[in-house]
Amino acid sequence: GIQDVLASLRSSYDHQAGGLGTAPKFPQAHLLDFMIKHGGSMDSSNQVAQMVVKSLNSMRAGGIYDHIGYGFHRYATDRFWKVPHFEKMLYDQAQLALLYTDAYAATLQPEYEQTVREIFHFTHNELMTEEGAFFSALNAESEDKEGWFYLWSYPEMDALLSKNEKEVLRSFNVLPEGNWTDPVTGEAQSTNILHAPSISTAVTPVPNWEQVRQKLYDYRMQKTLPDKDDKIITSWNAQMARALARAGRVLNDTTFTADSQKVVEFLLSNMRKKDGTLMHVYRQGIAKVEGQLEDYGFLISALIELYSSTFRIEYLNMAIELMQLTLNMFEDSLNGGFFTAAGSSISDTKTGPASRGDHVTLNFKGLYDGAIPSSTSIVVENLELLFRLTGELEYRNAVLRTLSTHKSEISTAPTACSVIIGSVYRLLSGKSREIVVVGDGEEAEAMLKILRTELYPKAVVHHKTSANAEALAKSAAFTATLTSNSSTGASAYVCSGFSCERPVTTAQDLHKVISQT
Repeated sequence: GIQDVLASLRSSYDHQAGGLGTAPKFPQAHLLDFMIKHGGSMDSSNQVAQMVVKSLNSMRAGGIYDHIGYGFHRYATDRFWKVPHFEKMLYDQAQLALLYTDAYAATLQPEYEQTVREIFHFTHNELMTEEGAFFSALNAESEDKEGWFYLWSYPEMDALLSKNEKEVLRSFNVLPEGNWTDPVTGEAQSTNILHAPSISTAVTPVPNWEQVRQKLYDYRMQKTLPDKDDKIITSWNAQMARALARAGRVLNDTTFTADSQKVVEFLLSNMRKKDGTLMHVYRQGIAKVEGQLEDYGFLISALIELYSSTFRIEYLNMAIELMQLTLNMFEDSLNGGFFTAAGSSISDTKTGPASRGDHVTLNFKGLYDGAIPSSTSIVVENLELLFRLTGELEYRNAVLRTLSTHKSEISTAPTACSVIIGSVYRLLSGKSREIVVVGDGEEAEAMLKILRTELYPKAVVHHKTSANAEALAKSAAFTATLTSNSSTGASAYVCSGFSCERPVTTAQDLHKVISQT
């Protein structure tokens, strides 16, 4: 359960270096997010909170972060987040933007908000396509040398900086002899990887940092750029849409919400066939490869997140439609659980469900979370959220079927199943909440502002208005009889298992109630 995961994370945490595990060190954003949501208060006296903050700060200050062009490299080759593998993956930007958004909601630390904004600045400038989707990655190499684009010699940086700007050299540990060692050869290098001693130094190495950073960025852009992987992958783009939607909500930035909508609209227009099924990859105007479980899972997740940010019923309904396809195409109806690929007539397919029609493919069910949560984890999380949003029992039953199928595996390796464990806990603990804000005016908006800007990981939210009441009741029947208060123009119903307490009628009272849950 929850405590098993937390105990395992405590035992594997590297307190000196600031992160889970040893070299090579991956961000493992979903585990840190689990710790934020299930580790108790983010007060500095809480050991779990200390671990999370140490990791967040160390990653943002370290060489794994691109301090000049923004965004995170794929992983660190050392245990101190100093020496990165220089590839930049879209899914890492999405996961880490989501993580730092949740961290900001939990702590209100401005450095975390800035990190989110910088990640999106990078993805918008260097990975976004003309259609509003995102390319997959920037490669690690340029000039046939890994990291060459990101490395600095002391003389070139020193020559660029004015006398008042040279504090940047000390802030980022730039040395005349170089500041890192090749992890493969063990040889000291004459170049420098920018890394700072603290997140505060990394964010503001000199008072006029933005001006200085732009100067360094413009100089660097004259070098040979790393090659770009120009595939548009459904699941990775959906992860980005999810992160943008949540950041738009938490940071109250409609630009991020609009970017999320553009990504989702692109995917639904270009990656969905006439029968509603998805395609996996798009390049140069052509969509190829049948959609995998991960494509359905992450797109549903993005739609749920967009619904939670905009309360547009069409996003919830599309999530419901895609979930029905997911259950029909990927669930093992005999043994429970989900296959990573649907049945196919392609003879060389390597993964997929058991025999479907006349075609036999190999069984494979991806359960364990790795660099990203497994497709099964994301589908289970979606089922849990959709059950709590709609009250549809089939979603709850599908979670329980999957849990029954994989119970022994989850018990054996709880850390590798943290997303599923978190979902099941919210589903079965009796501590989750369904919140329905009813009303059209200022008081309803004040209630929603509280729910947007603070972290309530156990809550799902509906906003019922005069315009959407009928459509919402069709998708979430338990909202049909809920009404607004005639005096304040708003009511907030805090429900558990669709049994609602007496409504509160002011934002102040709502804050009191949910702070106690």
